[in-house]
Parts: sequence; structure tokens; C-alpha cells
Amino acid sequence: MSRFMLAAVPVQGHVNPVLSLVRPLVDAGHDVRFVTGRHFEEKVTEAGARFFPIPEQHDFDWRDPDAKFPERAKLSRVRKLQFDMEKTLVAPAADQARNILGLLAEEPADALVADLGFVGANFVQALAPLPLALCGVTLLPYLSPQVPPPGLSLRLRTGWAGRLRNRLLNAVIRRAVFGGTTREYAAQRAKVGLPPVKGTIFDASVIRPELFLEFCAPGAEYPRTDLPPTVHFVGSMPLPSGDSWEPPAWWPELEAARRAGRPVVAVSQGTVENDPEMLLKPAIAGLAGEDVFVVAVMGGGDPAALGEVPANTRVARYLPYGRLLPLCSVFVTNGGFGSVQTSIAAGLPLVVAGKVDDKGDVAARVEYAGCGIDLRSDRPRAAAVRSAVLRVAGDPAYRARAEEIRAQAPPEEAPGRAVALLERLASTGAPVRNAAAAQRA
Repeated sequence: MSRFMLAAVPVQGHVNPVLSLVRPLVDAGHDVRFVTGRHFEEKVTEAGARFFPIPEQHDFDWRDPDAKFPERAKLSRVRKLQFDMEKTLVAPAADQARNILGLLAEEPADALVADLGFVGANFVQALAPLPLALCGVTLLPYLSPQVPPPGLSLRLRTGWAGRLRNRLLNAVIRRAVFGGTTREYAAQRAKVGLPPVKGTIFDASVIRPELFLEFCAPGAEYPRTDLPPTVHFVGSMPLPSGDSWEPPAWWPELEAARRAGRPVVAVSQGTVENDPEMLLKPAIAGLAGEDVFVVAVMGGGDPAALGEVPANTRVARYLPYGRLLPLCSVFVTNGGFGSVQTSIAAGLPLVVAGKVDDKGDVAARVEYAGCGIDLRSDRPRAAAVRSAVLRVAGDPAYRARAEEIRAQAPPEEAPGRAVALLERLASTGAPVRNAAAAQRA
């Protein structure tokens, strides 16, 4: 039996990938502790781990970050991204590290497993020392001349012109976007007696760990030859079965539409930026006159916010994707990394409408991979949604490509792959090289 310490910042998109490892590790006979926000205590204990809270001053309700940081609400998109990186990811790092080190002093662990945004994990790796595995909660964010930098929603451009563009933009990104974050990162490292390091926080986070688990298939990312040797594409973890979930009264209508060969279209605006005016309402309006069955998922919002919906539309506050997506023909989403990978893991093609944070980059990769359409807007017109949905639903190549990417890293095999890699890390404490790096060595 190995002892694993897991950690994640108190945001659902960061917690869920790490949380998905708990049950497979526990079932394999390992001891698991989990450090995160208090809002997730019940989920952590239900999964089988022992819960420990993060420092209270850095805890907040991820559903309303502006309540913790009221100044955030007035910022532009770029400034909001910078603020989130500096205040919610980097500024807590020294306290995160001290908290973890205190827990380790009381009870040692064989490995630390954290989400990419839990920056203090990098400090623990250096101070304990303790082998570190990081979990990718978005696309690989380290700067490379082979791919466009994150946050700009850019398409892949190959050849010398593409590399030149990327190098120039990387230099700008380092100063204009990551400049404040890098300075705060150095200040946090100094608080625990560590020297500054070169590169952005994400460069260090992807390159330095002994193991990096990326929760997608290789085909969902841009190809590159400078992939760090410890990055492993484990694929999206299986969706919860939803066995205890009580279906809504209209669920038989959905099943009947599926049996009749009528396209079923799921639409979700996500759980944080879930203003229904952005995607839900345009999608519902655009598809109102079509022979499709639309399921609008509010992400926790009030279904009444949609008002009266067309006859072909049903609305739910929440639905388990493990039950919904296998019945669908197309998934219309705002481009959250987890939602997109979940759709691909179900072999389901996509229509993506997202620009905020990493969503534009995720959408660009969906289009590059050939498993969906990027609407290149987070407030698409109804006609644009209708055209894209009908095109994806009517062209089997999109679903075939989603299924092809799924087959690269089948979700039913992901828990076994992840556990095997983590067991190897815990037993050896050494870098866990991917197949390409091992072959080169």
C-alpha cells in the first residue's frame, strides 16, 4: 500500500480531475488524503479519501468568486485572467506549501498529487522532497515555439512562419500576461526560502514534476515534438453512472427520440460563466424550428431564467453526463476543457462557442481535430448555432473522428492507466517517462 496526498484549489474544474483518481486508488488498496476547499468535503469523503481543508484565507465558493474578490467583477477579460492567476493560483502558494508540509510532518506520504493550479505543490516537491504528479485541468499550457501560446484562441500554424509567430507571441505573453504572475511566483518562492526560476508558472508546472497526467487523448491536443518526457495522456476518466439519479418526467421522450433516429442535441453553458443569454438562448432559438430534440442543461442555474421554451426543448438544472451524452447526437458547449473531453470520451461530436479563459483554445483544437465546429464566439447568433448543429449532426465524419480520438485513450481504461503510473511514481520516486521518451533513452 502507498500513501498519497492529493490537493486541488477550490474550483470544480480543478477538483474534479484529481477527485476522479480517489476511488481507483482506494480500490487498489492505497491510502488517500485530499486537501481542498470545504465546499468539496462531502464529495471527497464519499469518494473514499480523508478530507483536509486548505488554509481558510484562501478558501472561497467557486460558484461566486466575485464575492471573495469584489474588485474582480469590474475587470476586462484579459485583466480578469491575470487577476485569477495571480490571486487565486499564485498568491496562496506559500501558505499551500506550509499547510501540506505540516500535514506531511504528522503523517508522511509517498507521493503528492495535485491539480495544475495548486502552485504550492511545486514548492513541496522542492522542500520535502516528495515526488510530484500534477493533473492537467486544461490544455498543456507551457510555452512552445511549435504551438500558439495559451489564451489567444489561435489556430495551429506549421513551418517557419508558424514558429516565428509563436516565438514572438510567447515573448509578449511572458511580459504582458504572465509578467505580474511571474513576479508573484518569485515572491511566493522567497517566502519559503526558494530561489526564482525561469519561465512562467506553467512552464515549471508541466516540465518539473516527476509525472504529469493529462486528462485527454493525444488527438485532442496540437501535436508537438517537444513534449516533456513525463507527460502522459491518460484520457478522460469514466463518467459517473448516475445510477442513483432520478430522471425527469420527460426522459422517456428523449429515449423515444433516440430510438426514432431523431437527433438529440445537448446544450450547456457550463457552471461558472453560465449566463443563459450567451449560448443557451441562442441555441434554443436557433433549433426551435428543426426536427431535433434539445436538452438544455443549466449548470445549476434556474430553468425559469430561460422563460418559455419551444416544444422541442426540455430543460434541467443538472443532468449526469454519463446518462445524457450517450443518447445524444451533438453536444453544444461553451468550451470548458472538462466538458469537451467528456464529450470526446463519449464519442460525441461538438459545436463549441467559447472565448473566455482557455475556452477559445479548447474550441480551436476541437476544430483542428475534426471532431466539431468552433463558432469563434462566446455569444453566437442563433442562425450560426443552427447551421453548425445541423452540419455536425448530418455529417458522420465528425462523430467518426470523435470516436477515433476516444479510441486513442479509452475512458474505461483511464483509471487503470492513472493508477499504474502513480504506483510507479510512489514506489520509485523517480521521473515516470512516457513511451516516446523511454524509446529515445
